[in-house]
Amino acid sequence: MKKLLLLSTFILTLSLFGQSTKPFFFANFPNKNVWKTQDTLKIKLLYKDNKKIRVNSNAKISEKDTFKLIVPSNYLFVRYKVLLENDKKTYIRILKGCNIDFENKTVEPSYNNKVEANDYIFEIAESKMPLNSYEASSALIGKLITIPVRFRSLDNSIEVEPTFEVGYAFGWKFKLGNNPFKSHYLSFIPYATSIGTQKYFTRLAEGVFSEKKDELAFNYWSFGVSYEWEKLNLGLFAGQDIMFGDKKDWVYQDDWWIGIGFGYDLIKSK
Repeated sequence: MKKLLLLSTFILTLSLFGQSTKPFFFANFPNKNVWKTQDTLKIKLLYKDNKKIRVNSNAKISEKDTFKLIVPSNYLFVRYKVLLENDKKTYIRILKGCNIDFENKTVEPSYNNKVEANDYIFEIAESKMPLNSYEASSALIGKLITIPVRFRSLDNSIEVEPTFEVGYAFGWKFKLGNNPFKSHYLSFIPYATSIGTQKYFTRLAEGVFSEKKDELAFNYWSFGVSYEWEKLNLGLFAGQDIMFGDKKDWVYQDDWWIGIGFGYDLIKSK
C-alpha cells in the first residue's frame, strides 16, 4: 500500500509541471480528450465563448492571424482540449492558466489578470499534429473487457474460477510520463459490467455442494485499475455477480470476487 501511495504521489507530481494544480484536476476529470504540447504550437483564434467576454475591444485581430502557443522553458508542457477534428482541421480550447497577448500574437502560461485563453476556441494551424503533442488523458466510453479468471472465497478457501464473458468499462485514463513516442496509460475504472458463463452450483449441506454446470451470470458492478499499451489493457478488478430465476440460490450469488482482466479501447471520447 505504501509503495502504491508513493507511486501515485510521484505520478501526480510529474503531472503538475504544467499550467498549475487547478488545470491538472480540471483537465483530467470534467474534461475529455486532453492533450499536451511540449513545444510552440501555431494556432488561429476563431471565436470567443459568449458567456465570458473579456476581450480587448481595441485589439485588431484578423481571422488570418496566427498565434503561437508558447511553452516556457520552466514548463514541461501546456494542456489543451481537442474539441473537434473535422476535414483535416483540429479545433481546441486551451485549459485555464494561459493568457492571450494580442499585440505579440502569443498565448502562454500566466497568473496575471489579462485575457484568459480558455474563453476562446482556436484552430491548430499546423498541417499535421506535431510529434511533441500527445494525448494526456481521456474519458473511456468504450473499453471492451473480459475477466477470464476470478478468485473467490468459499468456506475459508480461495477458489480459482475460469469464466467466459464480454463487457464494457467506463472511467478515465492518464498517460504515464511525458514521452510523446510511448503510449503507456493507467486507467481507473469505477464501473464495468459484463455477462458470461460461470459454474452454477448450490450448497446442499455444510461442506456439500451440488454438481457444477455452466449457466449465464450477470456482473452488475465491478471496478479496477488497468495498464494500457497501444489500446491493449491488463488489469486487476473486483466485483459482484448474480444469476436469475431459479438460479438465485447460486453459491456465489452477490458475493465479491477479485479477477484478472483484459481490455481493448474501442472508442475514445473526443
